[in-house]
Amino acid sequence: MAKLEDVLKANGYSDADIEAMGPMLADQKFRGSMEAHFSRLEAERDDYKGKYETYENWRETVANPHIAQQERIAAEARIDAAKAREEAKIARELGLFPKDDDTKKPPADLSVSGAFNPKDHKLVTEDDLAKGYARFSDLEGDAIASVGDLLEEYRYLSGGKSLIEYVDPTTGKKGLTALREEAKKRNMHVGDLVAQKFDFEGKRRAVSEAAQKAHDDKIRAEERAAMATQYGNPMLRTPSPSRQAFIPPKTETGGKFPWEQLPQERRNARLERAMKSQFTGQPN
Repeated sequence: MAKLEDVLKANGYSDADIEAMGPMLADQKFRGSMEAHFSRLEAERDDYKGKYETYENWRETVANPHIAQQERIAAEARIDAAKAREEAKIARELGLFPKDDDTKKPPADLSVSGAFNPKDHKLVTEDDLAKGYARFSDLEGDAIASVGDLLEEYRYLSGGKSLIEYVDPTTGKKGLTALREEAKKRNMHVGDLVAQKFDFEGKRRAVSEAAQKAHDDKIRAEERAAMATQYGNPMLRTPSPSRQAFIPPKTETGGKFPWEQLPQERRNARLERAMKSQFTGQPN
């Protein structure tokens, strides 16, 4: 039986990649299902190899001798045809054939046309097997990579959880085994089913929004830190009396604020400003 680590290495995974997948590979149910799948594929491959060997034996013992025999027959037929044409030519020159027979000409060529084509006999060729095995290996690698990506994306979007925690309530099966059976019943790709069932789209959006918020918060924090460095943090300054709590009083009031003046003083000040504005033409 093929070991899962050997299959991963054969498809380009490094030791570090395999070590990172340790929790997943440690799950015996997942490992067993994957290794059983690979074993079935290896059995199919061996079956194809056996069929190819059977075909090779048939080709060597039956097909090739038959083809050689037919080629000998064709060669002898060509020789006989050439002899017949020469004999007919001599007979014609001797006047042994009627003139109306001149229109009856022998076939230009009696040779066998075309080569032996295995497809005409529905036979599997060596090229067919090589292409099939290459295609099978490619699909096998794609499947392994897709499973790894699916498990890692679920882990990333669910905050580190493992897909093996999922249990189908109707069958009791767990993880990808249960999800793959459900996908086959619904005629869906297992990746599409998992993305739909666990709302990958919504979780991707939430992760993106959280990352954007963290980015914005970082920028604001950096801006506040820069302002505090340049101007000082107003929340950390020592309190002190205001140096200019109010508008300075005008000199014409004698250095008094309006509420410090007597009513008569305020009235005289208003009259004085009005008369000054009247005579000078300037607003007070």
